[in-house]
Amino acid sequence: APQRGDREAGLEQLSSLGRFLPRLAGDHRARAALGQHLGELLLRSTQASGEAGPAAGARASGAEVLCAAWPQVPATLRPSLLELINEAMAPSAASLGMSQAARRRLPVLMAALLDASAPEELQALSLRVLRAAVDPLCCETDVSELLFGSSAEDGRGRLSPKVINAALLRAIPRQPLVCLDILGALALKEDYRGFFCSQGSLLQFLAHCCKQPEGSRVVAKGAKGAAAK
Repeated sequence: APQRGDREAGLEQLSSLGRFLPRLAGDHRARAALGQHLGELLLRSTQASGEAGPAAGARASGAEVLCAAWPQVPATLRPSLLELINEAMAPSAASLGMSQAARRRLPVLMAALLDASAPEELQALSLRVLRAAVDPLCCETDVSELLFGSSAEDGRGRLSPKVINAALLRAIPRQPLVCLDILGALALKEDYRGFFCSQGSLLQFLAHCCKQPEGSRVVAKGAKGAAAK
């Protein structure tokens, strides 16, 4: 099916899910199961690092469908859908329920939803998922290695320091404390620490937090411009 048909179908399915989800508000097990299935659906068509690219006329990826349909989803349905997508992408879902094939695609999906072209609400959600993923109490070791490990050749198949740096610079004005948590956790990894230490805007943000912790919502001047670059 052409990509436009995929997007129309994606919008219809998102709207249907939004109407259905409030009925599951008190049933965590059902929501978790539905989130797991949504995660598999989003990841199934996502191209993993090192895989051959899609042929001409191929179906759009899960991230492309989600991002294209999102602006047309009614505002009243978005909170419920965001909760479900959070269930789908949560590190606990990846460690417990996802197939191996789907798990290998998780960094690619995360990178797509953290990209500047993704709707702001989906970027913010992905940042919260990233925050959970760097927390050893919330994330299994194998999932953490999948997202941030350096065992893959040339760093492929993971969230690269460059991708995370760009996402953090865009998010600092809105979610400075979340960004600070992510920076602190990833700074323990040598390759991430080396990259972050070369980014002047991040260093300015950290210096500001050290000097004025109560005013960490005021960000280093120029962060937005650096993110655009």
